[in-house]
Amino acid sequence: MKPFCRRNMSDEEFVFNTSLSAARVKSEHAFGLLSSRFRILRKELECQYKTSVNIVHALCQIHNALIPITAKTRTCEDLEEVDVVPYGTGAEQRDFLAYHLFNK
Repeated sequence: MKPFCRRNMSDEEFVFNTSLSAARVKSEHAFGLLSSRFRILRKELECQYKTSVNIVHALCQIHNALIPITAKTRTCEDLEEVDVVPYGTGAEQRDFLAYHLFNK
C-alpha cells in the first residue's frame, strides 16, 4: 500500500503514513521470523498465488502453535473484525483504511 504523498499532507494523512510505516516494519519482522524458522520461505514459492497464501497461513498457524501461551499473548479473539475492500485500487484501499482509522 502506498502512503499519502508528502506534498500538502494533512495531519491525519501524516499520522496514517506513520502508522502504515510502523505496520510495514512489523509485518517485515514477522515474515523474517517465519522465513528463519521455515526454509521454504527463503526462496520464491513456485506455485499459484492462492496456494502461496495458503502455505503462508499454514506456516503462521504452525508458528503460533509452537509459541507458549502467556497472559500477554494476543489471540484472534482479541482483534476487531474490519471490512475489507478486496478489489479496489491501492489508493481506494488506503483511503478506506484511513477513513476507518480516523472515524471510529
